[in-house]
Amino acid sequence: MKNLPTTKQNSNLALKRTKNLLSITDRILSKNSALIKGAFDHNIYVGLGHSYGVESVAITPDGKYIVSGSNDKTIKLWDIKSGEEIRTFEGHSDSVNSVVITPNGKYIVSGSNDIKLWDIAKKWRRD
Repeated sequence: MKNLPTTKQNSNLALKRTKNLLSITDRILSKNSALIKGAFDHNIYVGLGHSYGVESVAITPDGKYIVSGSNDKTIKLWDIKSGEEIRTFEGHSDSVNSVVITPNGKYIVSGSNDIKLWDIAKKWRRD
């Protein structure tokens, strides 16, 4: 029987992945963004690829890409190594509040006033 990871091992792995995601996201934002002064006197980053603030990010299971959802109603796919924008997905009628990547890394599920399913490779969506 295969040994299953312990809760502590799962927690450590989740913490490591979160730290990696934060580090990678910071690299992309610092390379591709401008720091602006936001409401309530706090700083928020607005990626130059997005015209408004980023609400949600996710990393693909293979660790090659980051997906960002924004108040500008778009979703963007970014290459982690280069920090370059690969693709923009458009179709929401309001801010994109959440993005999730399916475990197989093939689809993005995004939430706004509606929910959409996007094929990462083929750039189609299902409403």
